[in-house]
Amino acid sequence: NREEEFRRVNSSRMLKLTKNLQEVELSLATQLEDQLRTQPTEFAALVDDTSEQCKLSLLFNAVGMSEDIITQLKDITAREFLSESMSFHNLSRAQDFGPVKDLMYLRHMMRYGCVPYQPHKENCTVCSCDTPEELHEMLQSQGLQLFQLPLLLQYK
Repeated sequence: NREEEFRRVNSSRMLKLTKNLQEVELSLATQLEDQLRTQPTEFAALVDDTSEQCKLSLLFNAVGMSEDIITQLKDITAREFLSESMSFHNLSRAQDFGPVKDLMYLRHMMRYGCVPYQPHKENCTVCSCDTPEELHEMLQSQGLQLFQLPLLLQYK
C-alpha cells in the first residue's frame, strides 16, 4: 500500500532528522556550558557573523528569555551585557517587570559564575517575586531600601 510506504519512509526520515537535531542541541549545550565555565565574558552578539564564540542569544534562549527580548539585545556582547553601564530599563518593549528582573538576575549570576541557576531561582525570595509590589514588600521586610516603589512600578 502506497500510504503505508509513505508513512514508513517519512517516519524513517523524521527519526533521522530528530537524531540530527538532538546531536546539534547537545553540541550547542556543551559549547555553552564550556564557555560559561571558561570564558563567560566572551559570548558574541547575535549579529556577529565573524566570531567563533557562542552567541549570547543562545544563553538568553537557554534561560527562557522571549524572542522579543533576544531580538532587542541582538547587538549586545557578553562584555557589554555584564557592564555596570548596561541598562535594561530602556528596552523599547520591556516595560514588563519580569524580563528586566530576569536580565538583571542573569547578569548577576553570570558575574558570580552561578549559571545554570534553576535550583537557586526556585528557592530565591527575590526571584519568586512576580510583581514590583511583591519585590518592594520583600525588600522592606528585610529592612532594605534598594529601590523606590515608583521606580519598580515602571516595570509592572
